[in-house]
Amino acid sequence: MADHSSFKDLPTEEEGEGEATNNVNEVQLLTGHSDIVRVLLRLDDYRLVSGSDDGSVIVWDFVVGRKLHTLCGHTRPITCFHALGPGIVASGSSDKTIRVWDVDDGTLHLTLARHESSVKCLVTIDGNVLVSGSSDKTIRVWDVDDGTLHLTLARHESSVKCLVTIDGNVLVSGANDRVLCLWNFLRGELTGTIERQEEENLHCMIAISGQRLVTGSNSCILYVYNLVEMCF
Repeated sequence: MADHSSFKDLPTEEEGEGEATNNVNEVQLLTGHSDIVRVLLRLDDYRLVSGSDDGSVIVWDFVVGRKLHTLCGHTRPITCFHALGPGIVASGSSDKTIRVWDVDDGTLHLTLARHESSVKCLVTIDGNVLVSGSSDKTIRVWDVDDGTLHLTLARHESSVKCLVTIDGNVLVSGANDRVLCLWNFLRGELTGTIERQEEENLHCMIAISGQRLVTGSNSCILYVYNLVEMCF
């Protein structure tokens, strides 16, 4: 294993009232992709993965600045990542597939290929259940142990952009149709909906408690939603 004990921040210089700047512009340059880098995911204290429009996923040792693995298989841009557990990462792509990788040895574990358009978001439930949202307006629930497709959830009228889980048993999906959907993913049932206040496209969504969600969109405003009262 590489020795990471020698990695240190570069010294800084103060410039007037502005922010401290490095003596050089970058600590490191990690080169390997041939097109726009769209997605990053930190794995641990010394590794990260990057996804690019060139269709590749690269595993890096960012401490020493070394490429560990190039994961090839996707044929179109990488759109999202999700960590499934130690050393296991799922990647979604515009090629309509999800690939599950062992990033420790650089091997492909599974390919999930039932979406009809670009995969936009990924989330896990209980470790071995992966949920994907797509531009085909559907949400699919997978067993990542054997690649079985358990459920297809269809309610949205536009691209599914965001997925979050609440307390491990409620799935919330957001799309550009201005609706947030609450699902019982075990039964595949829609349990409630919330009309989003934003008219603009949804870009991001997080759960800040077991009862509240925050969304971000083109509106430049963050909206907080109460799941218990099903309202803004």
